[in-house]
Amino acid sequence: MNTEIATGTNHNPTGEFNPHNQHSTLPDILSQTAYLRIWQICDCRKPDVNPILPISRTSFLDGVKAGKFPKPIKIGRNSLWKVADIKKLIISLDQNA
Repeated sequence: MNTEIATGTNHNPTGEFNPHNQHSTLPDILSQTAYLRIWQICDCRKPDVNPILPISRTSFLDGVKAGKFPKPIKIGRNSLWKVADIKKLIISLDQNA
């Protein structure tokens, strides 16, 4: 099964991803719309998990409440953050440092 989604008329016969080609692979599309749980973002003391931000869960949630950090979306009882929002947060924190 071909996982490429054509955005133009050119077809890549090798199946390899080429950023200059007019094709997007399925994993690239998913990485733009993926979600993270809080334990993936901040330090929630889970074994074998390296958090993205070196702050505690409480500090992160306080930042969300204060509007400094992005708000999550709710799916059922789960709070999830968009990867794109977390990437923007990291960039803004890096520029303010």
